[in-house]
Amino acid sequence: MTIIFKGHSFHYEMERLYRSFFLPHKAKVYIDNYNEDEYYSICNAALEDKEYLICERLIKKESIELRMKALICEKLIEKKETLPLSTGEKEQELAFSRLLYNTLNLLTGKSLSWGIMTGIRPTKYIKTLSLSDEEISKNYYVSKEKISLSRRINDLQQPIINSIDINDFCLYISIPFCPTRCSYCSFISQANKNSDNVISVYLEKLKIELDYIRSITQKKGYKLKSIYIGGGTPTILSSTQIDALLKTVMRFDTSSLCEFTCEAGRPDTITLEKLRVLKEYGVGRISINPQSLSDDVLKAIGRLHSTEQIYQAFNYAEKVGFNVINSDLIAGLPKDNLDSFKHSLNEIINLGAENITIHTLALKRSSNMYGNTDFKALTLESSDEIDSMCEYSFNVLNNNSYLPYYLYRQKNSSSDYENIGYCKKNKESFYNIAIMEECCNILGAGANSSTKLINKDKNKGALIKRIYNYKYPVEYINNFNVQLKRKEEIENLLN
Repeated sequence: MTIIFKGHSFHYEMERLYRSFFLPHKAKVYIDNYNEDEYYSICNAALEDKEYLICERLIKKESIELRMKALICEKLIEKKETLPLSTGEKEQELAFSRLLYNTLNLLTGKSLSWGIMTGIRPTKYIKTLSLSDEEISKNYYVSKEKISLSRRINDLQQPIINSIDINDFCLYISIPFCPTRCSYCSFISQANKNSDNVISVYLEKLKIELDYIRSITQKKGYKLKSIYIGGGTPTILSSTQIDALLKTVMRFDTSSLCEFTCEAGRPDTITLEKLRVLKEYGVGRISINPQSLSDDVLKAIGRLHSTEQIYQAFNYAEKVGFNVINSDLIAGLPKDNLDSFKHSLNEIINLGAENITIHTLALKRSSNMYGNTDFKALTLESSDEIDSMCEYSFNVLNNNSYLPYYLYRQKNSSSDYENIGYCKKNKESFYNIAIMEECCNILGAGANSSTKLINKDKNKGALIKRIYNYKYPVEYINNFNVQLKRKEEIENLLN
């Protein structure tokens, strides 16, 4: 497949829209203002592929012409639309996206429930639009069901967002190590094999960075609202290592803390001793993330634990006593089907998880699955079953008094899906809302973390500044002094 964008800079959103119809579809993408010879050569190469999409904008003397030509599934369609010369760039992009959507809809017979919205945070975007539900549906082709879901989530989030002060912040601590790498995973994490020494050195550097962040926030009078220890799999650490890390964390002023989360994602890393250490230091929310309660599915995705260990992990957590347990499931995994997915979800509900996040499979290029899985089996042919999984999740969770409280979409999600976090009443995660809605400062520590600063200028609105840490553990360790130097920018930017 060849995709050619010519004469405009709308390629990012339009390519993502195309891939929502044809995931996971490998394509050669050309982006530029080519001269005529280059354009002729590229178009000839596209003809040889026997599948192509050409999206061209022509600025004429008195108008703007948008042209679409597509040969897909042995069907050829050509469309164009003429706009006034005064049409702004944003309006042109929307018109072009609608033109592409209608073209692909005709070629495939497929509709998208999110229409031409391709961003990670559609609920946040819908909230910013000064449009009625009918106007959103007409202009963006979003289904009434998705608009209603977005409004419902926004209504639940708003009191929490309103409670956040400009001087509040969340602390994210990255532990980028796992027992093994799941086949679908694209996160920056290092398998535990032969990494004990790296973990030890990494933790020493991480403690120094945490102390540095603490000194800045205390100096500026910032209030810590949420701590989130994520990964990777934080419970890959020994109980002694967890104890030492949390001693450093507890040097922060926690008098304003409303949430303390630690991911204990892999059941094979969870012990009663580790959970007791977490509880001792005030962790109130943990994640036990099985992804499936089918041994066949767990084996297919490269997990070494059994369903028996999942039940054992919940038993340990019940003995220790946490305020909230979160569990993640993924719809669309290899070897899974509607019946086994239903069983997984019903069991997680019965086990008493207060938060349940339903993900849909996203095939990222950096995952093992992307290169080794039969992609075709995970796209249109399986979309009806994934639809049924998501529909079942929505209905059974609502019937069991779980409320949808945050939503996001990933690049390369199967078809047109999203990830939805559900919670029991008053059990929503502050951190999940903060990071999805970008409404609170988040200071990141550790490899592959990022700092996001919100400067609420009344005249300019919310401005976001990102400061990235090095991605890989060894890179983070070897460049640690440079890493700390980057953090100096935080002190200059905080109010």
